[in-house]
Amino acid sequence: MPIFFMLVDIDALSSYYNQLFVRHLKTELRRVDISPQALNSIAYRVEKNGESLLQISKEYKLGTFKVAKSYLEYVYNNQVQPSTVLSDPEIIKSVELRKDILKLLRDDPVCSYEVDIIKECLGREYE
Repeated sequence: MPIFFMLVDIDALSSYYNQLFVRHLKTELRRVDISPQALNSIAYRVEKNGESLLQISKEYKLGTFKVAKSYLEYVYNNQVQPSTVLSDPEIIKSVELRKDILKLLRDDPVCSYEVDIIKECLGREYE
């Protein structure tokens, strides 16, 4: 057995491989782009039919954060980012849509801001 593996704790290796996997997963998720036609359809369904973005994200099998971010960028012409909505939710006038978007941003198990903060804190604690 190489001496390197004898000097490194198994938890450290496990953590390292987990971080690599999450990084790979995020890279793959970011590559998925929602076409302008699909965004137009999503916006129409939300605004005219009152459908939930959560249901639409499940239908398209996309991450909730990605759907919320793409929707905000499309509807608000890249002027509203998820961080803006989190700091000032009142920017979205519709109460139902605001709740829906905040839920989408919060509940994504890979890309949400809360998950990033937790991982950062755990990494600092481990070091």
